[in-house]
Amino acid sequence: MIRLPRGCHTATHLVALAPLEYWESFYPSRTGVNWPAAASDLHKSSAAMGIFAVERIRGRGAWWDEGRTVLHLGDRLITPEGEHPITKPFRSRHIYQRLKRLEGPCGVEPLTVQEAGVIVGIANRFRWEVPASGTLLLGWVVLAPICGALRWRPHLWLTAGAGSGKSQILDRFVAPLLGDLSLVVVGATTEAGLRQTICCDAVPVVFDEAESNEKGDQQRMQAILSLARVASSESSAEMLKGSPSGDVSRYRVRSMFLMSSIATALKQGADKSRFA
Repeated sequence: MIRLPRGCHTATHLVALAPLEYWESFYPSRTGVNWPAAASDLHKSSAAMGIFAVERIRGRGAWWDEGRTVLHLGDRLITPEGEHPITKPFRSRHIYQRLKRLEGPCGVEPLTVQEAGVIVGIANRFRWEVPASGTLLLGWVVLAPICGALRWRPHLWLTAGAGSGKSQILDRFVAPLLGDLSLVVVGATTEAGLRQTICCDAVPVVFDEAESNEKGDQQRMQAILSLARVASSESSAEMLKGSPSGDVSRYRVRSMFLMSSIATALKQGADKSRFA
């Protein structure tokens, strides 16, 4: 999606929307392209579409859309009717933005009961202090790919001592199950970096080494927890962030978080009720 103000409907900017041959075929002139006519038609088409609402944009992930599920995989939509190319018209009040392709399920058949049992067995073989932790982790992994379509999004915090294998669980167990339907970050990641990377996507966040030992780290993690807190619930409210230029950025985060560290940074009751 390209933002093109009225004053930028010029030859230089329009060839970024479509190749020169396109404009020559639809708006020919003796000197090449009738750029004023092309700009005029674009303005008319924009007016006919109505006022653009940025909150209607939807990125990649699973969504609930007027009684149907939609899985946005960047260049295509997966609906109950089948696969729908993102470049073709799709009846919806929302705008599904074309983004980098995700493989997603790739037409893989659902697991059989026996295959699912193998995964459950692997999860339960980890050396958990609380036996139910394996079940909690599996529950999170199952819900995470469809987090955008859920009315409530629970989070998980994996804690253990240094060198006990936390990263191995994330890398060798969680990551293969989620595939590319997740955002994996580590260490000194900030709230702004997460928020701007997620943008309009509805994908889970896997955060390794979410430590908060130093004062600066504690402040950084509290900001990230504030983002996770907002991401949990289904709400029409938006996060608004201003900029020095006067522009306002709108965010509505719909992610499930899986954090991993030696100890949690949970301090507020609102955060503790959202993390298992």
